[in-house]
Amino acid sequence: MSMDLMRAAALAGVIMLSGCQANRSEASSVQKNSEPAISVAKSYPAFGRITMLDPALENHIALDARVEKLADGFWWSEGPTWDKTRNQLYFTDVPQNKMFTWSEGDGLQTFLDPAGIDPSTLTEEERATENELGLNGTWLTQKGKLLMASHGARALELLDLETLERTSVIDNYQGKRFNAPNDIFTARNGDIYFTDPPYGLKLQDRSPQKELSFNGVYRLNADNELSLIDDSLTRPNGIALSPDEQYLYVTNSDEKRSKIMRYRAGPNGFGDGEVWLSTQADLDGGLKGNPDGLAIAADGTIYSTGPGGVLVISPDGTVLGRIMIGDDPMGKPTANCTLGGPDGKTLYITSQDTLARVRVKSGR
Repeated sequence: MSMDLMRAAALAGVIMLSGCQANRSEASSVQKNSEPAISVAKSYPAFGRITMLDPALENHIALDARVEKLADGFWWSEGPTWDKTRNQLYFTDVPQNKMFTWSEGDGLQTFLDPAGIDPSTLTEEERATENELGLNGTWLTQKGKLLMASHGARALELLDLETLERTSVIDNYQGKRFNAPNDIFTARNGDIYFTDPPYGLKLQDRSPQKELSFNGVYRLNADNELSLIDDSLTRPNGIALSPDEQYLYVTNSDEKRSKIMRYRAGPNGFGDGEVWLSTQADLDGGLKGNPDGLAIAADGTIYSTGPGGVLVISPDGTVLGRIMIGDDPMGKPTANCTLGGPDGKTLYITSQDTLARVRVKSGR
């Protein structure tokens, strides 16, 4: 078979598990043993549009802002983080078990392959489980190291970007292994907030490898003390703090419970959450994609992936508009987003098989 035919065959199947399974279920997939046909455009084509739901949207993004496709052909792109020192983006491809970088000067580069667990190190019994081995969410720490949510290791790991040495940060709650750490946010004081849905496990909640009876939202403080914030969400996913760190936002990527939760800071940490925004009606109405990753601008504007692409939301919970990804009128399942670029006003978006970007007014 020719390479072109192999690539076409690879892109014809169904994408396996993802950092947001509800989104991936709508995506087309590839065979795990084939090479994806990744393409990078030298001039970036338009790949979406801006839809206004409230006139205040123009304060945060121009209505004629151009959504650009930077690269495509991924299996399920995830976990974008901007490195302002190196002026480049890191992002992962979870089922392909790779990490990439993208920069204006060098374009797309493979950074880690494999990014998570090396399949050659596994026993036959371990390989038989077919759990995802790659990385999902990432976060660049104040010390310039990359914090990573590893599906394969079922742990948070820290990567030295100079030596590529990695260390395990934490891999269990009260002696029981995490499910598949997914998304990460670090507070100014160094506290780490992260979510732990079961997406990296082949059978998810029914997996025999699942040791915890719930899917959790956690905080790991600077003294390495782990506390459970919420064990009630069915699919906790994206996570972020408000600029004043008084609110914690967590998405729930469940096709039947599609929503964004908000938790208020109190004397003992973040207390009981409330449904801050329900996206169930939009999802039921046919718009593609569940809430997944979050990026919050310095003025409190929230960019959340969700039905249609990326929702632009005011701090009071008003959905001002959507950054629709792709050409489908219902949008495209979109995993995550982050603010970056030299001035912090470029929103980088990982959407299914695509890396995209758009200029915004509300940035870091």
